[in-house]
Amino acid sequence: MHGSSFPRFALLAALAWPAALACSRSDTGPQPAPSAPSAPAPNVDRLDPQEIPEGKESAFGLKLPRDMKITFNSPTEINAVGRINAERVANYVRKRVKVDGIELGAARTVFPNARVIGEPIDRPIRVEVIVTNEGTELVVRNLAKPKVLDPELTPDERKRQYGIDPNGDKIDPTKM
Repeated sequence: MHGSSFPRFALLAALAWPAALACSRSDTGPQPAPSAPSAPAPNVDRLDPQEIPEGKESAFGLKLPRDMKITFNSPTEINAVGRINAERVANYVRKRVKVDGIELGAARTVFPNARVIGEPIDRPIRVEVIVTNEGTELVVRNLAKPKVLDPELTPDERKRQYGIDPNGDKIDPTKM
């Protein structure tokens, strides 16, 4: 009996030995390369090459494009100019306002009675994007009704509320 069990033991040992070695040693051989994605993932922080970045200045809640400079500023209207294509400026405005209809023309795009998206004050504005020889002019008008002034105030007192002295000059805010 001893002779017949030895070949069986040898066969089991021969089969079990590689399995035991595989469990006890760490594989230090070359690892297969991870499969690379077919295309790099797009960077979500990048602007479209045609998209205009926001600037720091705003007109009645509408952030102006970075390369536009304010040329006129009043309580009811702000004008800005820049050497940017008017169509790109119109697309910039379109992404930032809610409006029922847009008036398109050869030399201007008008956003009548628009509201700035995300602005806490529900203020109606009118935005005009005008083609100029130098680039584009952006005109933003505040369409909100002005506050009713106290009818008891004199004309000079009304001017003072707007920061203007009786002669029509601006009052120094530190002296108000």
